[in-house]
Amino acid sequence: MQGSFAIRLARTGEFLLGALFLSAAVLKLANVPLFASQILSYGVITSPKAVAFMAEVLVPTEVLLGVAMMAGLRLRGGVFYAAIAMLVFFSVLVAYAWPANCGCFGPIKLGPVETLAKNAIMFLVAAFGAAMLRGEGSAEPQFHPLGKWVVVL
Repeated sequence: MQGSFAIRLARTGEFLLGALFLSAAVLKLANVPLFASQILSYGVITSPKAVAFMAEVLVPTEVLLGVAMMAGLRLRGGVFYAAIAMLVFFSVLVAYAWPANCGCFGPIKLGPVETLAKNAIMFLVAAFGAAMLRGEGSAEPQFHPLGKWVVVL
């Protein structure tokens, strides 16, 4: 019984992470030029073409991660590891650049302290999910009952 509770908890965390990635992508899609300017404000990439490329790659990546997590498609843990890698990478960037607004949720302003705290929580949820759901899953992903409605909305 305790094991099944941990699995349900991990699956709920996986679904919520997916919803968070998906909502972040949708907010960025609403204003891609704003997201590109937020990337530029980090001062790490200075080429306008490279910034535009990063904006065009990051948004679909977040969509794919979000939908995969909401659907329970784990790819032998690869989805969790990709999410963890993104979180670590962006946390390092935030710690380095200390931007006024991370750009995580498009027009919603998050400072570096909030961003690092959010990323730490997301990292822990993803790591817990990766550990607990490693052997779980089926060949065909199953949406959480609310997942279909979130994707539709």
